[in-house]
Amino acid sequence: SLCHILMARSAVPAAGRAPLLGALLVLGLAATASAFYLPGVAPHDYNPGENMRVKVEALTSVKTQLPYEYYILPFCHEGVDLKAQDALNLGEVLRGSRIYETPYDFRMKADQRCKILCRGSYDKEGIQAFALMIEEEYRVNFLLDNLPVAMPMFAEGDNGDTTKAYDLGYPVGFVDDGSPVTGDNDKKLPPPPGAK
Repeated sequence: SLCHILMARSAVPAAGRAPLLGALLVLGLAATASAFYLPGVAPHDYNPGENMRVKVEALTSVKTQLPYEYYILPFCHEGVDLKAQDALNLGEVLRGSRIYETPYDFRMKADQRCKILCRGSYDKEGIQAFALMIEEEYRVNFLLDNLPVAMPMFAEGDNGDTTKAYDLGYPVGFVDDGSPVTGDNDKKLPPPPGAK
């Protein structure tokens, strides 16, 4: 390495080489740290009340391993151009990701609860699609400021301690007493086609 060559040719005594080697190492690390940058990941400082972009990546399930685009279900998309999607990096292209805008309005340091996004009605086909996705344990994967949204999960250990972990995304809905229930409005849906 360059450090070994410099040390071998220098007239620095062995005792003085350690601090010099340390200084070279620190300078080398500092140079690489300042040169590290990922395109599209520039930091952004948000002011209170500033709008944060909410995007959606996919519906995923550990049960089926088949990802679907978010808007395959009849989710609200008022004001969203479904033909346009964000530019993807190489990894996202290779994974087959499709990232779309959403009509959600999240603001920095602004608590909001139970805000209605839009109202609509579903036909039988749309309801069955939701029911099937709930039965197959699909999760919605949002991106907030290009970071994945996660849900806290709590588990109690054998010794009584509670452990907090995070699960990526949130469920499309859940099953209650054998019937699918949407996560948004607690209305029971009919069983999916072919369900027993």
